[in-house]
Amino acid sequence: VGACHVALSQDELETACRAQGTDDAPRGLYTPLFNTTDVVIGVFGDSDPTVPAEWINLEQEGSDVPLAQWNEDGLCDGLVTGLSVIIYTAAVGNEMQPQNKVVGAYFSFITTSVRFEQPCEVSSVCPLAQEIELRTVVKFVELPDRIMVEQVLAAPRIVPAMPADFFYPFTLSTSG
Repeated sequence: VGACHVALSQDELETACRAQGTDDAPRGLYTPLFNTTDVVIGVFGDSDPTVPAEWINLEQEGSDVPLAQWNEDGLCDGLVTGLSVIIYTAAVGNEMQPQNKVVGAYFSFITTSVRFEQPCEVSSVCPLAQEIELRTVVKFVELPDRIMVEQVLAAPRIVPAMPADFFYPFTLSTSG
């Protein structure tokens, strides 16, 4: 879990609330902090940055950010105040010394209601700001290591199996 605070006046909170989900601020307060284009995660701890196969995209889970609702009491309902990232890992490689590999990564936005606690008078200027916490939660989920059943196939025969009564066209010759 990581968090930071952003100080907003009532007017700034109202502007952010009304703009969320539009082209101006598609991810609300997270728009300048988290741009989802080309966000990738290395599948191993030492993934080579020049090998695209060793990186996976961070995919959005669920729908895009909904519009937030502002009311005149200073309440913004549905404001994006959090980012949740779930990273799925699985053990791969030698059974005696498996190595964890990232097999999937998804993110979603967390919305909450935020009320400006010190509303302004209608006729006054609002210089006061309120701290709003933006939180990022990252969760690692280890997939079971026994999803697939180990199979050992029989070695292939060089000569195919033949029926016992199969006639072999070989003849014995005593001549030279």
